[in-house]
Amino acid sequence: MGGLQVSQRHDLLFWQYAVRGALGAIVAVSFAHLRRVVQRRFSTVAARWFSVLSVVQFHVMFWASRTLPNIFALVLVNMALAEWIGRPACIRHCLTYLVITTAVFRCDVILLAAPILLMELYLADDRRAWLRTQVPHALKVSALSIGATVAVDSYFWQHPWFWPELRVLLFNTVDNGSTAYGVEPFYAYFFRYIPKIAPTALPLVLYAFVTIPKTRHYIVPVVVFVCLYSLLPHKEWRFIVYAIPMFNTISGVAIAELVQKSKPRQHRLVATTFAFYAVLHFALSLGMLYVSSFNYPGGLALMKINKRIEQLPSAVSAHVHIDVATAISGASLFGQRQDPRVTYCKAEGMKTDDEYWDAGYTHLLSAEPGMHAPERWETRDVVEGYSGVRVFPGGPRAWMREVWHKAKRGEAILETFHGGHNTLIGLPLPIAITMTPKIWILERKSDRMSIPVNLFEFGPGVERMKINN
Repeated sequence: MGGLQVSQRHDLLFWQYAVRGALGAIVAVSFAHLRRVVQRRFSTVAARWFSVLSVVQFHVMFWASRTLPNIFALVLVNMALAEWIGRPACIRHCLTYLVITTAVFRCDVILLAAPILLMELYLADDRRAWLRTQVPHALKVSALSIGATVAVDSYFWQHPWFWPELRVLLFNTVDNGSTAYGVEPFYAYFFRYIPKIAPTALPLVLYAFVTIPKTRHYIVPVVVFVCLYSLLPHKEWRFIVYAIPMFNTISGVAIAELVQKSKPRQHRLVATTFAFYAVLHFALSLGMLYVSSFNYPGGLALMKINKRIEQLPSAVSAHVHIDVATAISGASLFGQRQDPRVTYCKAEGMKTDDEYWDAGYTHLLSAEPGMHAPERWETRDVVEGYSGVRVFPGGPRAWMREVWHKAKRGEAILETFHGGHNTLIGLPLPIAITMTPKIWILERKSDRMSIPVNLFEFGPGVERMKINN
């Protein structure tokens, strides 16, 4: 029985890797398609730099395999941008991709679609003919897309006439509900998020706008898109991820232009400078990847609670509550045990320890242990997660002296690498990762900790979620 459960759990993990691998490959194909179009429309050098910039940037590559609506939308937006750049005389295919993306995956893509279509309308020779052609096509694609998503999502959500993206639109605009997750000033995307994702994007885009007239056609709608999204107080980098491929395209064109226009003596210097920047950015991205590996305590906590449950007698059941902090830091459905004795619940809204206790939970994965009475719950384990980074005490010079002394004494060779966060093969790192407690694994204190699963009684507002759902 235990071997079968382990096999089922591994099967789930296999499918998680398979799905994410497939999605990552699809995203890569969409970028490759856009690169080929950039090569045809601009130049081979511009296309190469588009590829380099896209690969060395951390955020898009790190998130490219995540099954989020933003990533599904990014694939179709890349296809739309390719049609827009590659076939400027035929906007219909670009319009089709944008309408489907807006209706099915992310309603906010309309903020990108509107400036693009308005720019094409402005540049059209016969605007009335353009409207007579494109508007009926857009309405037809919209009707088909909305019909498809309502039919599918109404079934899965078990709610009649359910259109998720309309709900999202109303939540973010009419209700302004996203402000509950934090607000930032209007300029945050331009001065914080875009420089973090693509540090050279804004200077190169500005250079292209001033000196390369053929790029203005593409720059203006994307900048307007970011400005429109900046009106929403709550900001996240993934909201404007659709602008990054176009910024990389224009940046590649600008770099190609700078290299080409440079004097013979400066040509190699300019090319080497950008190459050095790409290598440095890639090295920083690898560092961010390493740091990010410590940012998923929820997944580790779920592994630990599963091992704990495996040790329980076969007649004992477990009912595990997963709080929001745990769920968003790696505790996915794919990591849960396929075991009829175990149920997992992600119910939100409980405010007191009594609600958790009355709901019959046997285990809690919680980021707020203080709200749970110690006489009821026993702390079984604490999972640490990334909290920040700190520079080696004394600064770079002190670090170099320490490395030199260790290497000179042979300690770097004699010490055994034990997987510590602050050393690498016996040598201290110049920057250390700070870890702090993030998730507490709490177990119910009771003579009968476990209750048969079918006898659980749940308190008001607590939603039961079986593992096989």
